[in-house]
Amino acid sequence: MNFVYDRKKTAVIYKDKEHSYYELIKMAKIYSSLMNIDKEDRVAIFMENRPEYMGAVLGVWDKKGTCTNLDASYNVDQLIYVFNDSHPKYIITSNENIEVVQKAKEESNSSIKILNIDEIDIKKDIEIENAAIECLEKDAVAVMLYTSGTTGNPKGVMLTFDNIMSNV
Repeated sequence: MNFVYDRKKTAVIYKDKEHSYYELIKMAKIYSSLMNIDKEDRVAIFMENRPEYMGAVLGVWDKKGTCTNLDASYNVDQLIYVFNDSHPKYIITSNENIEVVQKAKEESNSSIKILNIDEIDIKKDIEIENAAIECLEKDAVAVMLYTSGTTGNPKGVMLTFDNIMSNV
């Protein structure tokens, strides 16, 4: 089933710039081409709100992976906790958070691979065979969200595609 497909119209407006569904899908395909992950491998996404965040999520789903969405204000210790708890293969971040990511990786001795979206050319021409992102089975884990941790360490909450679709 196509989870997101080219609707030939605007998908999102950010800072007065319109981004079409095709542009988001293209962005996702570029990001997914840079990751070597297997079904339901975890990929942390750690950046501020921007269209590239959506492209990163869709790129992980294009590879059938699970997104571990993190608050952009996490500090080094919080990132280390997530690295040790969820064991993501990649972290997708931006220039705004790259220093925190690099320090957390170093201090945790993690083998996580870093993708900085600000260093990826999303304007390049690529041929897209299928301008769509297909979702996994409805019981596949789509995202892993961390609780606020007000009574202890944050807990990873896993949501399936069916959980997401029931809200849509």
